Amino acid sequence: MNFLRFVVFINILFSGFVFSQSLEQLESKLTTLSSSEKLPVLKQIAEIHSKSNNKLDEAYTNMDIGDLLAKQNQLEPAVSYYKKSLKNFEILKDNKACVVVLNRIGSNYSRYGDYETAYTFFSKALVIANRSNLTKEAEVVSKNIEAVNKNRKNIEKTKTEFVQKKEIETLNIISTLVNDNEKSHEEISKLSVEAQLQELKIKSQEAEIERKKTEAENQRKINEHLKKEKELELLAAQEKLNKQQILIYAISGFALLLALLAIVIYRGYKQKKRANLLLAQKNEAISLQKDEIEKKSKVIFESIEYAKNIQQALLPSDQEMKALFKNYFVLYKPKDVVSGDFFWLSVNKDSVIFAVADCTGHGVPGAFVSMMGHAYLNEIININKTPSIILDLLNEKILSELNRKNVSTIKYGMDIAILSINKSTFRLEYAGAHNSLQIVRNTERLAFESDVRGVGTERDGPFENHSFQLSQNDLIYLHTDGFSDQRGGVSNKKFLSKRLYQLFESVAVLPMSEQKIILEDTIEKWKGTNDQMDDMLVVGIKM
Repeated sequence: MNFLRFVVFINILFSGFVFSQSLEQLESKLTTLSSSEKLPVLKQIAEIHSKSNNKLDEAYTNMDIGDLLAKQNQLEPAVSYYKKSLKNFEILKDNKACVVVLNRIGSNYSRYGDYETAYTFFSKALVIANRSNLTKEAEVVSKNIEAVNKNRKNIEKTKTEFVQKKEIETLNIISTLVNDNEKSHEEISKLSVEAQLQELKIKSQEAEIERKKTEAENQRKINEHLKKEKELELLAAQEKLNKQQILIYAISGFALLLALLAIVIYRGYKQKKRANLLLAQKNEAISLQKDEIEKKSKVIFESIEYAKNIQQALLPSDQEMKALFKNYFVLYKPKDVVSGDFFWLSVNKDSVIFAVADCTGHGVPGAFVSMMGHAYLNEIININKTPSIILDLLNEKILSELNRKNVSTIKYGMDIAILSINKSTFRLEYAGAHNSLQIVRNTERLAFESDVRGVGTERDGPFENHSFQLSQNDLIYLHTDGFSDQRGGVSNKKFLSKRLYQLFESVAVLPMSEQKIILEDTIEKWKGTNDQMDDMLVVGIKM
């Protein structure tokens, strides 16, 4: 019985791990999709949060779905997801988020001219904001209410003025006809007919408006039907996937159980053997071994410290960076004493060539690969200065060197982004090996995607070269994956690239020194009591 409980526990543990991996894959996938492609993925993420009872992330995901549907002019579906988000925020008693959702619902109804419904949602938002002392949010909602009331008043005024105008015109005409002896009853009758015709014309216009409303409602119902069909297809596909996953979990659980049993038996054997060995050893021998280990550890530590000094000396100095970029920051946080992340700089009379790289692994192995990368880059820059060609040559040299020494390139490659900036024209060229480039212009982020494979792998073709015209005050951001892969937060999840890019957008208006402080504070708060998982490197440059 206890054995069966153990098997169930192992299966649950393994299932939770795969479940988490699936969610992270979906969230990472979002950054590469277009707006129309994001909708089914977001719905999958929301369903996963719902099943795991993660109401906070479910609420924010449903709000993102509502925003996406609103942009696609699907009012009612958007409002439906906003209301789902609102329900969870109400359960969580997050009044600020409730105000934001209610304001978005009101804004969408206002955009479609339904000012009465918009006013209802804005009023609810204002009550919550005032009750919760949310001054900033209350101001925003109040302005929206003023705009809605103004539109409501304008509509009523227009209707009243139209009716009054028609009444005055009719009275004037009738008075003229009565006072004019030359006008006959026939002309008055004619006027009555014209008035009737005018009334019929107004009714016809009203009928046309009603017909258009009916057509719009029918189209909305068709869209909802198509949406439901797509949702059913997605549910069927998800159900099929779930069945496949259950089978995989069962097989994996059994294999894991066998592996755990083998580990337990092996550990028991090793412990028994170790105990017998310890009993046979003398205290003097143990003491000598301890001293020898301490001596070797000291030598190794001193060697690593020396390697750290060498590595630091290879990096561009603060003076070199300031001479080229007056406004910049470098956030450099190695996980161990030495680092697998590095940045590199080369200058000629026409341009500045800059690189940010992440060598596979961290610590001593990563540091060795980074020094190899430094050496090869300094050699290649004398041959060619085009970013894509630099990556091609670097890939060839690392493959050749590691293959020559029978070293696996899978373990010892690197992700790298290289850019070249013409000092006189501000023309930027970029090439990336699994390392992207982010540019923020006037709070709007422009992303340049890299090749999916890193340096040190066999390739079917050359790296792609990108070109972009920079402007004054453009901000350039390069980074390795240590920042986005750091686990932490309430749910101990990865920070993810999406949050990092949003952070770039939010701090872009601040001085570069303040941006660095905010980035450091943000990742430290996110990490909490967790260990740093990887080397971190983020570089920001303002043109």
